[in-house]
Amino acid sequence: EQVRHLGIDIETDCGQSVKAAADGRVIYAGDGIKAFGNLVVIRHNNGLTTVYGYLDDISVREGKVVNRGDVIGKAGKLKNSDKCGIYFEVRKNVTPVDPLNILE
Repeated sequence: EQVRHLGIDIETDCGQSVKAAADGRVIYAGDGIKAFGNLVVIRHNNGLTTVYGYLDDISVREGKVVNRGDVIGKAGKLKNSDKCGIYFEVRKNVTPVDPLNILE
C-alpha cells in the first residue's frame, strides 16, 4: 500500500512525550489508519489540522479539547526504521501545508 507522505518524520527518543502543537479538539485517536500506526489528529480554530503518527501510546480521546503543549501520546518507532519519533503533518482545510512553516 503506497501512502504519500505529506508531512515530516521527527526523530526523538522512544517514549518521549508528544505534545499538541496548538489549541484544538481531537478529531481522531486510534490505529484504524494502518499506514500511520497509532494516530492522533487535532483540528484547530484557525482552519489548520495537525496529524501525529507512529505513536507508541495515545493519551487523548476523540472529542477532547487540548491546549498547546498538552501531552497527547508518546513517540514510537518510525515506519520502516529502527529509529523512534513521530510523523507530523499539517493541513489547511484539506490541503497539506509545509509543517516547517508552522513549527517554531
